[in-house]
Amino acid sequence: MIDWLETHSMASVVWLLEVAFTFLVVTFVLLYLTLKHLEHLFINIHEGETPFTMENVDHIKKMAIFMIVMIILPNISGMLMQFMIGEDLDISFETFDLIYILFLFSMAYIFEYGYQIQLDSKGRMYGDE
Repeated sequence: MIDWLETHSMASVVWLLEVAFTFLVVTFVLLYLTLKHLEHLFINIHEGETPFTMENVDHIKKMAIFMIVMIILPNISGMLMQFMIGEDLDISFETFDLIYILFLFSMAYIFEYGYQIQLDSKGRMYGDE
């Protein structure tokens, strides 16, 4: 890594750092949006709503999408940095990342399915007959 810093111009080093920090900022923005949707979901559930309202399902689906991007984005940025630096930084997409992504997709669809069941039962499952 030190050799790379000595052989490249300061402009290329600064550009590389800007790209890395851009990925970092995007990850933090996605984390903020995820936590904002989680806050709205907790408020709705605390006020007595079921998790199977369309608004709550929408929050859950957006959280799942943001979390999936947050899982993939560091790997993409790391591989990009690895390519730009030209050294092996031992960054790879792991099997557990794929499991997390599939789990998040399934949770979003489970809640959407719960919403559909609640619509079909016309509220009988929660005593709203």
